Amino acid sequence: MPWNSAGSYILPSNSLSPDATAGTTIVSADFDQLTNDLETALTLCIAKDGQSNPTADLPMATNKHTGVGDATALTDYASANQVVDNTLSYCVNPSAVGTDAYVVSLPINPVAYAAGNRFQFLPDVDNENSSTVGCTVNFNSIGVKNIKMADGTDPYDGAIQANVPCDVMYDGTSMILMNPYFAGASTTASAAELNYNDITTLGTTQASKVLTADGSVDIDNSAATWTDLGAVTTTDINGGTVDGAIIGGAVPAAITGTTIKADTNLQLATGAMITEFETISTNSTTKVPTSSAMETYADAAAAAIPQWSDLATFNTLSGTILGTNTSIPSTATKLELLFYYVSNQVPSGDWQILLGTGAGTFGATVDGSCNGTQMTGTGYDCAISASVASTFHGSVMFTKATGNVWSGIGQIAEDGTGADFQSGGTVTLGATLTSVRVATTSNGFDGSSAVYVKVFS
Repeated sequence: MPWNSAGSYILPSNSLSPDATAGTTIVSADFDQLTNDLETALTLCIAKDGQSNPTADLPMATNKHTGVGDATALTDYASANQVVDNTLSYCVNPSAVGTDAYVVSLPINPVAYAAGNRFQFLPDVDNENSSTVGCTVNFNSIGVKNIKMADGTDPYDGAIQANVPCDVMYDGTSMILMNPYFAGASTTASAAELNYNDITTLGTTQASKVLTADGSVDIDNSAATWTDLGAVTTTDINGGTVDGAIIGGAVPAAITGTTIKADTNLQLATGAMITEFETISTNSTTKVPTSSAMETYADAAAAAIPQWSDLATFNTLSGTILGTNTSIPSTATKLELLFYYVSNQVPSGDWQILLGTGAGTFGATVDGSCNGTQMTGTGYDCAISASVASTFHGSVMFTKATGNVWSGIGQIAEDGTGADFQSGGTVTLGATLTSVRVATTSNGFDGSSAVYVKVFS
């Protein structure tokens, strides 16, 4: 080999190498070997006049080519000054067709468009959004492409300005305008642009912003203040009526026998009060207070709206069972139990919720925990046993996960002490849920306690 892997030429080993001996006859075979080796070595060299081409990558070892010329084709590498001057993708000479169908010749022909191409040029005219086809650009006769805003719409009037560099990027379909021109705030605008209707010009002494007769906006910079509208005062409604009933006045008169429609927005004057609501007809779909209790509601659409039911009314308080509801519909998907100021006997065992598949059938094992304590058996522990009489409130929500699997999560707080019981777990029933029971593992609840249940289908 004439060259070693380090780039050094090595003479062939024979009678001529390393040095010939004086007075010794040259062996023709050794001479031929030397000349052939030199021929091969010279052939592997790159000729400075460009006669030969590299046949592999040429590592520069941090060296550089100096004095290079500017690139003129896509296969040339660029000189640093072309990159700094941005002459590779910027058209120095402006488009000169006189319309916003711009025609541009770049210094180096891209040959074809590719997504990610970015070009700049100097337009000769502003764009006009009113043109029938929008504005377009054609670089080096490769093809006409629409210029679009980033949201895909046509550029607004003046988004491209004459003699202001225009920057576009090809997204594979259109040339996206990267630097839409903003002229800043304007003191005039046409009536159509402002979309004002029937605005009458104020007197010339007014300091308000108004449309003039020609549709432009006048702004009086010397008196740029708003006219005082005057103090806004309130006045009691006097002599007004709601469905024929008189309301208002300094001392409101009693209104009896008045029917207020469901869509009436009634506001009472100071000092007035409502003393009684009458129950509306049973076929009404409006929820209103009944005459017996303001906090009790009657609703004809009870089947469609989940209702609270007192568990204690379903079963007489007996032993450790607070209440049992055996009327859970088969379509139920969610069950919420509300503990509202429930009090326990002393001491009470763990508070438990049991889900059943029939009257008295409660037996599925619960997998869960309450305040970090693992639940055991068939009861969902929602509060840990208490050693003193206390009042509690909170709620537990059961959600049907899949099939007959129900998952629960709850939080019950003890008034006065700050104790907070957080629970969670799952239970797999053997059949469709039909019943729910609240109980304790020992002793029980006070007779006045009640838990409410709401069923969602």
